[in-house]
Amino acid sequence: MHGGSEIGDPTKTRRSLVCHYFTEADCRKQKDSHLEELNGALWLNRLPPPVYTAPERFGPDRPFPEELYLRRHSDVRAAVAGGAMPSGFHHYQHYGFAEKRPI
Repeated sequence: MHGGSEIGDPTKTRRSLVCHYFTEADCRKQKDSHLEELNGALWLNRLPPPVYTAPERFGPDRPFPEELYLRRHSDVRAAVAGGAMPSGFHHYQHYGFAEKRPI
């Protein structure tokens, strides 16, 4: 049985949440993921699916997800940290969107 299957008789079964468990070594091999301690265990904090959108869509009511962009693009993160680039958003506006880099 697997969670999400049709329930034939609700008096005999219920919907269930399916959780997948991996070893710490397997989790460390995952690209674009961070292991975080949570409630005495490790949580595989994955990046959300990539999104491509025009820089003009961001503004005061729709802020650019700076941390997410820098987490996804280590070269941009290094450039911002080293002072070669003012921000991830600046990079996205002037280079990243044209390079088809996802957020």
